Amino acid sequence: MLGGTACIALIAFLVFTVISRILKRTAVGRQLTDAANKRLSAQPDKIHLVEDKSHSLVNQDRISAASDALKLLGFTDAGVFSITEMSGVFVKFLVSESESIAAGIFEHPRTGQWTEIFSHYPGDVFYSFTTAPDTGLDKREGTFMSHWPEMSVVAMYEQLKTERPQEGMLPMKAGDVVQRFENAYAVNTAWRKSKGISATEMSRHAGHFKAVAKKKKAENPPAPSPAS
Repeated sequence: MLGGTACIALIAFLVFTVISRILKRTAVGRQLTDAANKRLSAQPDKIHLVEDKSHSLVNQDRISAASDALKLLGFTDAGVFSITEMSGVFVKFLVSESESIAAGIFEHPRTGQWTEIFSHYPGDVFYSFTTAPDTGLDKREGTFMSHWPEMSVVAMYEQLKTERPQEGMLPMKAGDVVQRFENAYAVNTAWRKSKGISATEMSRHAGHFKAVAKKKKAENPPAPSPAS
């Protein structure tokens, strides 16, 4: 969805923001797959992050709680950034240099926020845990991403340390994060555009979308009609 994983989530959200609305009224088929690929082709090949010290992410209480929990584990702030090519998209980075792990809290104007914990390895290999829902898209070889929408950042951190390869991590420093993110986005976008989005992937996405919608409906039932 940083290195390829956060980018996968970001690319998927950008593509499916419109497509998910179509799913509400259209059966999965050639029309939907064509729409997804048209949306994909319109995404920028490269992005540029710019530090924005004045921006305050929404849900500050939740973000502060997550940031404070990470700082107790040795993470330090690495800044809040806007993405030049994506109006309204922001990311707050934190890094743990001793563990070669970074965290990103992403804010999208339509899809909301998600958090990711990740490590990088040589050869564009990425391991991460994210609260972003699974979109059903295939992942590039070398990208290992686990989706846990209900998992805390501390739990994701501990799980990542357990499941990632224990040797060979690239150093993760505050000064590295932006360049790595921009490069990873370019790598994953090029791969995704060359591959395209298949009908099978769209079918999986439809299943994920319907499951998420059903869960949200169960968690937020409509208010009873007032008595007449």
